[in-house]
Amino acid sequence: MAKKAEEPAVQPSDAGRIEVFGRLSGRHATPRDAQHRHRRADRHAGRRVGGNGQDRIARLKKAGYNPATIQSKVNAKLGAKQRRTYTVQAGDTLSGIAARFGTSWQTLAQGNHLSNPNLIYPGQTLTID
Repeated sequence: MAKKAEEPAVQPSDAGRIEVFGRLSGRHATPRDAQHRHRRADRHAGRRVGGNGQDRIARLKKAGYNPATIQSKVNAKLGAKQRRTYTVQAGDTLSGIAARFGTSWQTLAQGNHLSNPNLIYPGQTLTID
């Protein structure tokens, strides 16, 4: 007796659909696809997706969180650069400050809009990028 061939899991008539969790999914191939489709639908309908910064700040405050603390933790996890500053002390030179922070005096002068890089004052705050 001839052995009957097994039927494939996906029939040719099911082209374009993907098998998910052991069954065919007709509308959304994966939960992520469904999420993206809903976001696109929201955008097309004119609804905001995710809100703006002020919305998020209000929701964080309402939940009892400090938005600045949360944002700094997010920045740290994402590897966002923190803006560093340095207050010039008596006897400092721009090249000495640059060497301390691993940059060049030209970069410091340009980033701080110094018209005369030879002239810095004690108490002056420089941004280190």
